[in-house]
Order: sequence, then C-alpha cells, then structure tokens
Amino acid sequence: MSNGRTLREEFEHAHSLLGALKSSPNRPDSPEYQLLVAETLKSFNQCKDFVYKLSLFSDNESREDISTSDIKYLSIEYYMAKTTERSQRLSRLDTIKLAIDYYFKFLKNLRNYGLLEEVLPKRIQETLSTGKITLGDVKSTNPATTRAEKIERFKKAKELQAKIKALESSTDEEALRDAEFARLESFAVEAVSSLDMLNTELEMVARFPPPGSITVDKHSAEALKDDRVGPREFEKGYTDKVEARLTNKNLPILSKDGKVNRPFTIVSTKRDQIQRNVMGTGQHLPTMSVEEYLDEEMKRGGIIQGGGPSSKKDDSSDDEDDEDKADQKTYKARQWDEFVEANPKGSGNTINRG
Repeated sequence: MSNGRTLREEFEHAHSLLGALKSSPNRPDSPEYQLLVAETLKSFNQCKDFVYKLSLFSDNESREDISTSDIKYLSIEYYMAKTTERSQRLSRLDTIKLAIDYYFKFLKNLRNYGLLEEVLPKRIQETLSTGKITLGDVKSTNPATTRAEKIERFKKAKELQAKIKALESSTDEEALRDAEFARLESFAVEAVSSLDMLNTELEMVARFPPPGSITVDKHSAEALKDDRVGPREFEKGYTDKVEARLTNKNLPILSKDGKVNRPFTIVSTKRDQIQRNVMGTGQHLPTMSVEEYLDEEMKRGGIIQGGGPSSKKDDSSDDEDDEDKADQKTYKARQWDEFVEANPKGSGNTINRG
C-alpha cells in the first residue's frame, strides 16, 4: 500500500486528480496547474508500482486469464501518456518522446493479450511486434493512407462507444468483461490519434534548436568572458561609456584597421545638387552672385549712387543767391494766401443750408 491506499483506491484517486486537471480553470503554464499535473502523474506511477509488485499481468497470459476487476489497470500507461502531454517539467521535445513511449507501452500490453487485431493500423502492429519503436513509424507518410486511417478510426470509435454503453447496462459478468475490453480498445484508437498529432508536433519542435545548443564564435566568447572579468580593451582608447566615446572628437574617424571610432556624416555635393533640382524648373538657368549682379546693374545705370545723411545738401544758401528762384517762391506764397482768404474753411459745403 502507498499513503494507506490500496491499488483500487489509488487508481480512483488518480482518476479524480485527472478529472480536476481537465476541469481546472488555471492556465496550463501556471504553477498551480503544473503542480496538479505532477500529483496526477505521481498517483498513476504508484498504481503502476502496485501492478508490478502484485504481478497482475504476464506476457504468457491470454485475455481469459485476466481477472475482471484487473482489466482496467491495463489503461495505466494510457492515462500516464495523456497526463504527460500536459506536463512542462521537461523540454517539449523530451515531453513528446516520453508521452510516445507511454502510448507504445500501453499498446504493446494490449497486443500481448490479443486486443488490437481490428484496431491498430498494420504499420503500428508491425512496429509493436519487432519491439523497436521509431518515430517514423508513428505517422503514415502517405496522405491518402492517413486520411483513410482517420476515417476508419472515427467509425471504430463510434462503434466501440455504442458497444460499451450497451454492455454496461447488463448485469452479466461476461458482458461487463467485454465492456472493459471494449473500453481499452477505445483508448487504443484514441492513442493512435494522439500519436499522429504528437508526431506532427515533434516535426515542428525538432526544427528549433534546444536551449544551450547555439554556438558562439571565438571572438564573441572572449568578449563575454572579458565582460565578466572587467572592462574590455579590444583596442587602445576603448571606453565602456558610450557618451564619452561619442563626444571624443580627438579620435580619428577610422582606426588603422578600418573600425569606426566616432560618428560622422558623409556629404556629397553632387547629391545635394540633385536634391535641390528635384523641385526645380527642370532647366539649367544662368546664375550669378550678388556682387556680380550689383556690378552689372551699376554698368547699366540701374543703381542711383549717393543718398543718405552724408550726401544731403542745404539748398537754402543756393536759393538766396538765385534771385529768380526767390521771387518765384514769394509769388507762389502770396497766391496761396489770397486763395485761402477768398475760400475760407468750409465755404464749399452747401449741404443743409437754409
């Protein structure tokens, strides 16, 4: 006994744990879920130990030699395979291989009792007979064969479920034995379907390298090693501070071996000219500098020279010397005074006069 439970009690306990696992609201990758997976596997393992110690099954026996109450224990490896598929304790690749191993052990035990003649494909039966399990035998490589096998398994599963339901309603012991055997055959059909899916997943997982298998070149390995010991010094003037390295303008742009020491900008006159022409007129127009333009305007007489405070002249002295100009100014002033007297302000407004 283990934990004070018999084989029957431990098997029932393992089933209750598996039921809780299937209905668990926790995520499969949560610690609570994985703890329940581990407990379920442990319980089924204890059942397996019971079966081994009690020597319930033997390769030399037939189905008639098995006690009716012991038939259900042939499904222990099937339940262990189903539970292992949910485990994340190992890498996914190792988990798949372990689940496949449990499925084949389950199928092999059923085959020893002659329970799989009409259930398993011939390729898997041949694999079980040789005792050498290879992953390539798990799934058919012929698409037409694979589809035909799936249809056949679906039909067989429905037939077995109907058979189990009919036999369980009977009180005859022989009918109950047949119901137990039919249930094992139903598990075998499900096991083959699971093997097909696991093999597909195995092909996908195998494409990814396992953790720790990525190789590192010698230079990178030395760099990582130096990082653990202290600052690296691949070259003279190296600094771990990016800011100091970027602002150090005393370093040449390129080292002797062609490494870039600091940021720099490549300027291309031809490229800049092309960019300016993108939004241009599409024509090559004549151009000149500002100085050249002013010189040209001066030659054409388009620029008036002089002006400004330094060139302002006092015209009052010239007017005093010129009597004719003085007389003209006086005459104009008198005419303006006479006009103002003859036309007082507002005299031209005839609106609203009574």
